[in-house]
Amino acid sequence: MIENEVLSLLGKSDDNGEELNKIVDRFRNGCDIQNIEDLLISQNSKLVSIGAWILSELQFELYNSNSILSRLYGLTTHRAPDVRFNALMALFPAFEANKLESKQLLEKLSKDPNDGVRLCAQSAMERLGFGSE
Repeated sequence: MIENEVLSLLGKSDDNGEELNKIVDRFRNGCDIQNIEDLLISQNSKLVSIGAWILSELQFELYNSNSILSRLYGLTTHRAPDVRFNALMALFPAFEANKLESKQLLEKLSKDPNDGVRLCAQSAMERLGFGSE
């Protein structure tokens, strides 16, 4: 299971992310993207964050499904800021300038208590032309 694999990587201090990048490459090369949902529903916020990060590293077409996008939207309210940040990064390709849902979520996250989440949301708003009205 991917959960056990990622957990074992978290315990390694000498990896420098190489093994995690190999996991990302497996998904780029056709591994079933639904396996990442196991990470997104974990009780361990580190696993959730890594799952969202993995998605953010992939082409949007690979994970553009209602179930994954719905889960990512839900993670934007997660208690852990790194989860919110990585969920936002994974969702960025789904945002559309003419969609009220995109604007509302980015406006909410642009007021996030975490600097990284807040700045990322503000940057996304600028790129989509929100706030220039």
